[in-house]
Order: sequence, then structure tokens, then C-alpha cells
Amino acid sequence: MEGITIYIVGDRLEKISGMLTNSWGVYYFNPIMMGTATRNEPVEPQVVTLAELQANPLDYMARLVRVNDVTFSTTGSFSTQQVDITQNGTTGKVGLFVDSEIIGETIPAKADIIGISRNATGQLISPRFKTDIIAKNAPTGIDPSKVVDNVWTDNGTLYLNLQEDATVHIYNVQGKQVYGGNMAAGLNNLSLEQGIYLIKMNEITTKILIK
Repeated sequence: MEGITIYIVGDRLEKISGMLTNSWGVYYFNPIMMGTATRNEPVEPQVVTLAELQANPLDYMARLVRVNDVTFSTTGSFSTQQVDITQNGTTGKVGLFVDSEIIGETIPAKADIIGISRNATGQLISPRFKTDIIAKNAPTGIDPSKVVDNVWTDNGTLYLNLQEDATVHIYNVQGKQVYGGNMAAGLNNLSLEQGIYLIKMNEITTKILIK
């Protein structure tokens, strides 16, 4: 379409000339002359694994990719700092663009990630929008223990990644309540002694072992 001077997400650009530069392993394209644009032609991400990205990084350079079922190494909120992720034993990083709308959002325990593969090693993925991080939360009405990585334990700590606010009661095998109260949506954790516990969240009850 002739006359387009402002480009938006979803535009298809052709006949662009410029320079591809490398800064600390991250590639940037600096346009010199813009070409023609066609509106409303969004690119579908290519589904890959972290291992595939890192085995053939130049095949995916500056392309939109989707990596499913990655686990984040930290909790809290996204910032300008890169965050480590893992998938089936392969590690990578999520790094946000400057002024990204994702900054300040809660880091999920596990998610599907859509983003741009940005460096020569295939280890850095940069999501564009909030919707590019698809958290793997427990669906309402489903026992969270049946949904991978939404209720889990690690070194004596119980983690609950809740889709919505819930009233939580935890009992040991003797029937004694060891916790009772309200938990907010998102990632919650409790330190518990070794043993088997029954966890009641609203009307759902599940059993879990703390090692």
C-alpha cells in the first residue's frame, strides 16, 4: 500500500535496505531505506525447542518463535534484567525490549513463550507483548495436582501457582491443620516438614508428598 509512513505490528514490509549489526552477541537491524508495506499480515511463530534454537541459531535469527513449557528459574516481577529459563534440561534466557509493557508483570512458574530469537547463540528470546507469555495456570475446577507444575515441592517448600484467589487449608496425615487462610492468585510458597499432606483449595482437595 502506497503512502504508509507509520508502521504497526502486523505490517508486512518488503524491499527494505539497511545494516545488520552485532552488539554483545545481540543482532540489530538498522534500516536505511524503507520499502513497501502491506497491512494486517501477522507472522505466525515457528514452534521450536530451546535445544533446536541453540543447535541452529542462525536459522532462527531475528525470527518469531514459540517455545512451549519452559520453567522460569526465579519468581517476582519482570524487569530489564534477563531471566533464566529451562526446557528439558536446556537453559536459555528471556530478555525484554526497552520500555516493554511486560516489565512489572508477575513471572510465572511455567509458560509458553513467543518472542524474537535475538542472539548468535540462540539463547535469548524477547517477547513483544504481555500476551506472548502464556502462563500454565491451573484451569478453574481442575485438581491442580493434575496440571503439571502448578502444585509442586522443592527442598521442603510447597509451591502453589493459583489462577485465582483461593481459601487454602493444609492438613497432615494425623488430620491436624498446619495452615489455613486466603492465598492470592499467582505464585505462593510455604515451608513444611517432610511428610504427606492434604491440600484443600476452595472445594478441591489433593494429596502431596514433601521430601
